[in-house]
Order: sequence, then structure tokens, then C-alpha cells
Amino acid sequence: GGFATNVCFYDCHQSNFYKDPERKTVYDYYEYWGIMGTNYCKNLIYDKCTLSRLDAHAGVYNVVIRDTSITWISLTGGGTALIEGSTVIVPENAFSPIINLRGDFGSTWHGDVIIKDTVFKNEPKYGNYIVGGIWNNWDFGYKTYLPDIYVDNLKVEGSSNKVSAFTKFVGDTSIRFDEPVLKDGEKNLNPMHLCASVRIRNAGGLEFVGSDNPYISERVRLIEE
Repeated sequence: GGFATNVCFYDCHQSNFYKDPERKTVYDYYEYWGIMGTNYCKNLIYDKCTLSRLDAHAGVYNVVIRDTSITWISLTGGGTALIEGSTVIVPENAFSPIINLRGDFGSTWHGDVIIKDTVFKNEPKYGNYIVGGIWNNWDFGYKTYLPDIYVDNLKVEGSSNKVSAFTKFVGDTSIRFDEPVLKDGEKNLNPMHLCASVRIRNAGGLEFVGSDNPYISERVRLIEE
């Protein structure tokens, strides 16, 4: 879909959502296309659904995923991304945060990410991340942002109770990619806005950190309420 507003999928269920229905495992992203790809859509809602791969190709403004089972949430854009009362399932042997910000559009979300009363089913060997993305030294034509995150009653199904708000975003974690000049003297074409707050309620024994990139962690305010 493209240039659509106020789109709601209500009580829609994908017959091939589960790769193995008995074990409740799901398909990897390269095995099947997902249900929804958006280009410049606004106010997109999944409500009481079982659907795979919401992928905001060129941007979306405001997304709600409520009472839904889903895999591979890939966003870029802004506004509010709300996941409430839902189950986010990562395929076996795959790495995926709850929300992946598309690197080809600058891994940006200018707004809020709200995770409420939600279950994250993930293999612990890859770690638990709320928001992930990749930083690139490329002029996207707009400023790129880390979102503010609000977490209320997140449950993680896996053996690790450590949750990172953000992934590393860079392979070399010594790169300070919000500054105008990089460590090698190269001009930074994408000085990303890294300051973000992470508010946490009803943590249920989970251990939250800003990021496994120390530089990002220094710029993230963790607030337990």
C-alpha cells in the first residue's frame, strides 16, 4: 500500500503464519514475503490479528499493533509506534529486535515506541533488544533519530532476562556518530540524534540497559517507574 491513511486490519489471520504449528515456530524473513509493506502511510492498525512482517518500506506515521501475534516488525518514519497486548515471535536461528528500524532509510523513528503488556519470544543466544538498526554515513536528506521508548509489563520468553533498549547500530562501537566529524577525520553526513529516554514499568525481573554500545548507553536515560 502507498499514501493511505486510517488503514485497519481487524481479526485477520494468516493461514501459513506458523512454520510448525505444533511448536509455534515462524518463518524467517527470506522464506516468505510478509503481509504488509507501506510507503508513506499514516495511522496503520493491526487489531486482533495473526500476521507476519509489517514492513514500512519508505516510511509510516503512527502504527498500532494490538492483541496480535506478529513477526518481523520493520519500521521507518515517526509518530507513535504502539505494540500492546501482543506476541512478537522471532524465527529460530534468527536475530531480530522487537522493532527493526530500516537501515536503508537511516534507521530512524522520530517519536515514541511504546511496548505494553506484550510477550517477546526470542532465542536468548542473540540477546533481547527493543529497537535495532544500522547507522550509515550517508546523507539521507533528513535528520535521523533514536526514538524515546516506553515499556510497561514486557515479558521475555527465553533464558536471558537482560534487555537492551537499542542495538549497537555500528560495528565499531568507538565511533561517535552524533558528532560532525568521525574519528578518522571523515565528515559525518548523518549525525544521528542519539539522546533518548527509556521509561520502564512493571519490569518483572528483567534487567534493562541502554545498549551494548557504550557510547549510545551514555546518551540514553533509563528511568524505572
